[in-house]
Amino acid sequence: MIENRPSLRRYLIRWLIRILVKTILRPWVPVRLQRSLLDVVALITGPPRHPKPEAVKLGSVPGRRYLVRDRPADTAVLYLHGGGYVAGSSKSHRNISARLGLLLGADVYAIDYRLAPEHPYPTAVDDVVEAYVALRDPKRGYRRIVVVGDSAGGALAVILPLRVRDEGELPVPDAVVAFSPFVDHTEEAPDDAYDDMLDPRWGELVASWYLRDAPKDHPYISPVFADLHGLPPTLIQVGGDELL
Repeated sequence: MIENRPSLRRYLIRWLIRILVKTILRPWVPVRLQRSLLDVVALITGPPRHPKPEAVKLGSVPGRRYLVRDRPADTAVLYLHGGGYVAGSSKSHRNISARLGLLLGADVYAIDYRLAPEHPYPTAVDDVVEAYVALRDPKRGYRRIVVVGDSAGGALAVILPLRVRDEGELPVPDAVVAFSPFVDHTEEAPDDAYDDMLDPRWGELVASWYLRDAPKDHPYISPVFADLHGLPPTLIQVGGDELL
């Protein structure tokens, strides 16, 4: 029988999210400090025991690679971290990257796309596409590539196959998984909005840094407005108490 009542562990995780992450992601916290603190908070989950991360570049895009050691992997996961396009890194998301590798029996590549406000749209999209093109190189030997991301990275995971499809030079990914993707920049949070992790004012600020003068309804910014024909099987997961 599946137990549906919230567990003590779940309550503790939500409490830690409120106290730590939500405290960091505030409009008045300098963005460079947000980035550093998120990497520190990630230490709470502990370092992944296996597989161990290795520094890697996909094209010119740096990141971390987690290789499956017990058998040759024919599947690669391209992991795109969240953080509102201004924070987050392969370091802050190292635990989920390693766990995905173990669960899927796949090699995982968690990349560090360039962040706003230093690098506004479309830099993050360009970096993700460049990394995907490099991962599709036949010399790497992968038969399947799955793209996974959370929050802003979840949006990028949906945007990537859109641009690959539109450019028509490579096959789209074999599957997409998006956790709480930031897929619509045109919606404003209601006055009574609540989120366990995000402050709506922070979301509006970082979105302005990322977008600058770009149109909010562009499909490579808000893929909810995109033509979705030809996209791969896609799984989207969201929580009950979140803005996204």
